[in-house]
Amino acid sequence: MRLEIEFLDIGLLKGHVYGDAEEGWRVAEMNVTAVDHREARWGVIETEREGFGSASANELIEVRLQELPRGQQITVTATVTFEDGSGQRQGRSVVDRWPP
Repeated sequence: MRLEIEFLDIGLLKGHVYGDAEEGWRVAEMNVTAVDHREARWGVIETEREGFGSASANELIEVRLQELPRGQQITVTATVTFEDGSGQRQGRSVVDRWPP
């Protein structure tokens, strides 16, 4: 799985989350959170989901930017839940920080 922050738009940080399952597994869920240095949550918009329920899925995300003090970062965490044919689930997470 991977998280790619692709560009900054006016008031939005945009990117994609990608999940690729091993044979016999599928992507069941994706969840994205964004927090700042004070652990305050920032709004995340999850749109344009493709491939859920299959071995490969992706999702466009947008984080609503607020004022961020100079020198501080937000931490964006993406969690993908994979499920096998028997219903067993495993989650994997990846983290990115912005600005880099």
